[in-house]
Amino acid sequence: MTVEGLEATVSDSGVEKTEFDETGAVAAPETAPEKVEAAPEKTGFDALREKAAKVLAGKDTSKGVAPSAEKVVTEDKPVYTPNFKFKVLDKEQEIDEWARGIVKDPDTEKKVRELFEKAYGLDHVKQERTRYRDAAAQAEQQYGALSRGLDYLGQMIDKGDLNGFFKELKIPEEKVLQYALSRVQYKELPPEQRQKVDAEYQTQQRLEYFERANQELLGAFQQTQIQQRTNELDSFLGRQDVAQAAQVFDQRVGRAGAFRDEVVKRGQYYASLPQPMDIPVAQAVQEILSYVGPINPQAQAQGEIEEAAAPLAAPAQKPIIPNIKGRGTSPIKKAVRSIDDIRARAKEFNQG
Repeated sequence: MTVEGLEATVSDSGVEKTEFDETGAVAAPETAPEKVEAAPEKTGFDALREKAAKVLAGKDTSKGVAPSAEKVVTEDKPVYTPNFKFKVLDKEQEIDEWARGIVKDPDTEKKVRELFEKAYGLDHVKQERTRYRDAAAQAEQQYGALSRGLDYLGQMIDKGDLNGFFKELKIPEEKVLQYALSRVQYKELPPEQRQKVDAEYQTQQRLEYFERANQELLGAFQQTQIQQRTNELDSFLGRQDVAQAAQVFDQRVGRAGAFRDEVVKRGQYYASLPQPMDIPVAQAVQEILSYVGPINPQAQAQGEIEEAAAPLAAPAQKPIIPNIKGRGTSPIKKAVRSIDDIRARAKEFNQG
């Protein structure tokens, strides 16, 4: 069998073919190269995702500097200075010492201030609530009595009990008869005269209405003035210097609120003059202090009140004895008792 036939036989039998090199040695069998798959191409989204992962992991070295090594620039913040003062009902107060340590920033300062404003204003709210509650109870009682009385009078009208109606209203019988007579006379008038009477009656009703309205407006205006003066007095007496003077005055008198009452009386005195005056509170306080003398020299209340008070009347001049130039008469004039005395006095002035 030839060599070619042997190779064909081996190839057909499935046995791996052995090759020989030129020297006759067995050559190593050739192996097929492994197939290497190409890496998928990165997209822009993949690059961004990898970049984000590196930044989150603190490994972004694209700039050559780690984030922790970058220079951080901070702005200088202003120093916070708390304000512990607040006002309630126009009176200046201060936050208590025990609560000042809570204030660390503007937010806590606002919360603490609101808390103290509510606490200091609670007493005033309670007083106002009590006053309004008492006034409402009194008004409800009065309205209930009035409503029951009107219902009772209405029942008399419905029953035709005019005699009892007039007695309940305490209307004299003579008044009733006069009214009945005037109505009979009115019915007997011609239409023109009745129109005239009706016009006069309507005019009188309007005048009375406007008079009542003016009285109500005047009362409201006076009440507003009283409230304004009360608020002004409370605010002025709340000053530290005036409060000290008022406290010493009350101790001298032996009654709390004595200084306030004297100031009110002083204002009422000026209001009762023939030409009423509405003086400021500072003037009334200054006058009271001038009458009672210095109360507390350490407080310097007198000087500050004098600056706030309006200027008063100029000091009166000292009496001067008139100089009679050689008249030989007494400077004391005789009282005028007749027309002749008036003529003589006029002649004397003309000669002088």
